[in-house]
Amino acid sequence: MIKVSEVLAPAFREFWRYRRAKEHLHYVMKGGRASGKSFSVGVGVVTDIIEYPVSALVLRKVRDTLAKSVFAQIKQATVTLGVSHLFKFVPSRLEITYKPRGNKIYFAGADDPEKLKSIKDADFPIGIMWIEELAEFKSDEEVSTIMNSVLREELTHKTKPENPRKRAGKFDYTFYYTYNPPKRKQNWVNKKYETSFPAENTYIHHSTYLDNPHLSKAFINEAETTKAKNEKKYRWEYLGEAIGTGVVPFDNLHIKKGSITDDMVRSFDNIRQG
Repeated sequence: MIKVSEVLAPAFREFWRYRRAKEHLHYVMKGGRASGKSFSVGVGVVTDIIEYPVSALVLRKVRDTLAKSVFAQIKQATVTLGVSHLFKFVPSRLEITYKPRGNKIYFAGADDPEKLKSIKDADFPIGIMWIEELAEFKSDEEVSTIMNSVLREELTHKTKPENPRKRAGKFDYTFYYTYNPPKRKQNWVNKKYETSFPAENTYIHHSTYLDNPHLSKAFINEAETTKAKNEKKYRWEYLGEAIGTGVVPFDNLHIKKGSITDDMVRSFDNIRQG
């Protein structure tokens, strides 16, 4: 097994230290595109499944998006850590099983909340939940309902690590949330987590592509090109900033008196005719 410190970007070491110590209940990982936040959470889920006799539930708002996103993300984490041979992947059922023990990672869409209530593991309590793309959910109440209906079983002494010298104490519930902040500042996600005073049981981490040392030159060039052409779009997509209301249809207008000159027409770079 490869050491986590070898694959995790330096920007996520504080997050890793806190989640290893189980110092918080909620871990909110937000930021811009390709910052490495989802990969880091995927590694966290895999290592907990290996170390503790608990199962995990990974959610997105729409079920159809699971296979190509979080399922693939977890599989990539096992490959990167060199432990994929220890897991059984069943894409048709959206399940991943840790073969030495039998605890599982379940995947489900929240578009049918009633089905979530039927997800149970008779042998291992579901102690981990990861919600990817949290901003896809309509409200905080919707998320709280899912959390309370799925993760309500009392964790027992059976969740102690198999190697007590490696970590003291038993496993505590761990809830992960990853998302790119919506453009509108009044969106419920931004209002809840864009704060300097988070709840005591909540850890909030913001990252950008600048924190990810594994990106291709092509991606970085695309980001820099966007920065030069449209700074607001760059700040929102790549830096993960909530830049405004999100309802302005034309936010790049420059109003001037007088006629449109030929030089101005020649400078237009986004022409649509119809």
